[in-house]
Amino acid sequence: MTTTEHQQLRRKALKMLYTARAKDPETGWVYGREFTEALGNCEFALAVLVEIGQVKREGHQYRITGPGVVAFEQEDGQ
Repeated sequence: MTTTEHQQLRRKALKMLYTARAKDPETGWVYGREFTEALGNCEFALAVLVEIGQVKREGHQYRITGPGVVAFEQEDGQ
């Protein structure tokens, strides 16, 4: 997978998480299997997003963080 493909995968994962959080601001969790069904193997993308603080992980659930929301909105506005 190329660098651009990894970037696109992270972007798609953030979009899924952003959408989930917008629908349910208090929780907005997405399960790992939902990512796999929608995006295929995206473990690396999710691990990077967790490491840089844009996504929080609890077990098999993921949730976009405040910094992740801001980063997604900044990218979306370009």
